[in-house]
Amino acid sequence: MITEHSQPTIHLQLFEILDLIEKSKEEDEAVGIVQKFGKKYSSFLDYLRCVYDDRIVFLLPEGKPPYTPADPTSVASSWHKKHLHLKYFVRKGVSDDVGAIKRESMFIGVLESIHPEDALIVCDMIQKKPTVSKLNKEIVNKAFPGLCE
Repeated sequence: MITEHSQPTIHLQLFEILDLIEKSKEEDEAVGIVQKFGKKYSSFLDYLRCVYDDRIVFLLPEGKPPYTPADPTSVASSWHKKHLHLKYFVRKGVSDDVGAIKRESMFIGVLESIHPEDALIVCDMIQKKPTVSKLNKEIVNKAFPGLCE
């Protein structure tokens, strides 16, 4: 109804979720945060899998690619939308049908369209490097048993 007001939905960026985990005081609190946002965002679960699951292999060059970070005040998209492109960057996705140059170009496009702090995290993600010290495979497996092998 026009006269009813709904509360706006607040979506945290990936870096904000990881910051909450980093600020957690106890392991159980970190596990709870991982569970909460893993249930809310499939993009966060994909991030966790990409970093901690050894079965996921990226078909991208090592290191940070050359890209122009987005303006943090006016990003075109978010990791929550762009994580769907992961299928083009991993072995056994649809990546076999995409050439290396096209794949790398698509990846740079993702980085340039998301928040610059998320872009740095995604660059670490493809190198399997955790970004925060209070998040590890053990916490992920406590939050979501069997998610990562």
